Amino acid sequence: MLLHGPIAAAVLHHRLGVTDSGVLDAVKYHTTGRPGASPLELAVFVADKIALHPAAQQRGFVAAVRQAAEKSLRGAAVVYLDWIVSNGPRLGWVLHPRLLAAYEELAHDLWGGATRGPPPPARP
Repeated sequence: MLLHGPIAAAVLHHRLGVTDSGVLDAVKYHTTGRPGASPLELAVFVADKIALHPAAQQRGFVAAVRQAAEKSLRGAAVVYLDWIVSNGPRLGWVLHPRLLAAYEELAHDLWGGATRGPPPPARP
């Protein structure tokens, strides 16, 4: 499953002649993300995670990622990554090192180094 991004980027480049490195990187890293991701990479990464397919809808992160995306692509990406880091291992998923590095970078930038998001506001 993780190979389809790099393979798609190679096909775009070698068979279809796409030379824009930003587009190729967005396709290549759309499954794992990466530290230093460009806005285009983040847009494709987030869009891939909130795609309307049954598996995504059942995971419980789609609404939170969409809500965060209204304010910030980086925020949306870190909300998704936080969910994956918190829940993926329990689901038997092995987390890619690039995904973990992207999470650490975004969490540091957005949450001041915390590896978990700020607590939700207290309910009245």
